Amino acid sequence: MSDDASNSSPAGTPTTPLAMWEQRYATNSYVYGTEPNSFLREHISRFAVGRALCLAEGEGRNAVFIAERGFDVTSVDLTVGGV
Repeated sequence: MSDDASNSSPAGTPTTPLAMWEQRYATNSYVYGTEPNSFLREHISRFAVGRALCLAEGEGRNAVFIAERGFDVTSVDLTVGGV
């Protein structure tokens, strides 16, 4: 698997997951907005404050929301254009 985010077909359609997400995040605005996922917002109170790991975090909206509630958050994403 190549780490090259520029992998795309002649028509410009990304051919790898990394290329697809990098293309999606190649904008100056937030793709998914800045508000957290509604499921997370509804259920965050069920968790004791502590450490949290956010996988496939994209632009970081959920990690920011969790951190604002006192959690020690680590987030990761496949892309450079995400978090």
